[in-house]
Amino acid sequence: MKHFIMVGADLHDKTIRYRVAVDKERSKGRTVLHTPEGRREMVKALKALSERYQGAAIYLGFEAGPHGFGLYDELEAAGVRCAPLAPTEMEKSSDARVQKTDDKDAERILEVVRSWVLAGKDPPLVAVPDPQTRLDREPVRLRVRVGCRTGKIKTQVRSLLTRHSLRCDGSFDGEHLQALKRLSETMARSLGATLRSLLQELEWAEEQKHDLDEIIGELAETPRYRPAVAALRTLKGVGVLTAMSVILEFGDPGRFENRRQVGSFLGLVPTQADSGARVDRLGHITKKGPGLVRRLLCQAAWAVIREDKAVGVKYQKWCRKHPQEKMVFVVAQMRRLGIRAWHKLQDAYREKPMSVLPNTPPYWCMRFSVNNRNVRRRA
Repeated sequence: MKHFIMVGADLHDKTIRYRVAVDKERSKGRTVLHTPEGRREMVKALKALSERYQGAAIYLGFEAGPHGFGLYDELEAAGVRCAPLAPTEMEKSSDARVQKTDDKDAERILEVVRSWVLAGKDPPLVAVPDPQTRLDREPVRLRVRVGCRTGKIKTQVRSLLTRHSLRCDGSFDGEHLQALKRLSETMARSLGATLRSLLQELEWAEEQKHDLDEIIGELAETPRYRPAVAALRTLKGVGVLTAMSVILEFGDPGRFENRRQVGSFLGLVPTQADSGARVDRLGHITKKGPGLVRRLLCQAAWAVIREDKAVGVKYQKWCRKHPQEKMVFVVAQMRRLGIRAWHKLQDAYREKPMSVLPNTPPYWCMRFSVNNRNVRRRA
């Protein structure tokens, strides 16, 4: 008889609380330190249990978080099949919300793994990128955050000057910044020091943006990303930063079966309430998935509205007809861009071998939940 060892692990910075069950037996709990030695101790105990049951396969589930990918790599190398679960898709009862302990969380995760292994129920898995994709995501994500920070600093400068009856007309280029610095010298000491501090912070952020743009530009020219970047840049409003962000966050485009799943992954589909007397009632978009990609798609959508005359005319007609729902048109344009980008990626991936494109995770981690819809990578 074939046996299965199932584990539910609750991860913390200092400890790992996990519960182990064999087939349908009751689970047993144990706590180890969240250190390399503690993780090796956990794997050693699981391997010993596997030997007692004639080499039973080990399945371990945990909620994806800041520790997930490192633990995933270690366990996969040790022969343990991992199930990194999406915390937002994990069902929690009212009792679980008010009676929360590490042991109960580990048991809850174990039940998800048990239903996956024994009953065949698809767990809410997250897609695990390959190590190179993880590394390349960092400068792209930081560049988007720095751009947001730059915009906030400019808003702070404008608000500061407005509060003191001063106007801030300009694009914060070199001449404008010098004019603001000269203005700070004529202000009261406290106000001038505040303005100079904001301008210094803005200059530092601009330098950081420039450095990150160079790094991202170099990444975009590597054989791994050059074909896909070139394909995405044929879309209006899409630059190098947006193209790299879409490539790295999408990963393998083959895991999406249709455009509905792409829109759901991007969080650009409306919430739905269809129960009882409420029939097909739609609300705001879900905003699930990568928020940084949505931010860049929003910027690209506005660029298309400004530059493409046909789209601009449609936008003006929509605004006249629906003056209170202008962003509905923008969100629709964002979704359209995201789906077109997905088609472009598919074409680029067909033309180039997978050896120079982002790798795919192991076969038992090919499925993950996207807004309650299971997405599978097609063979």
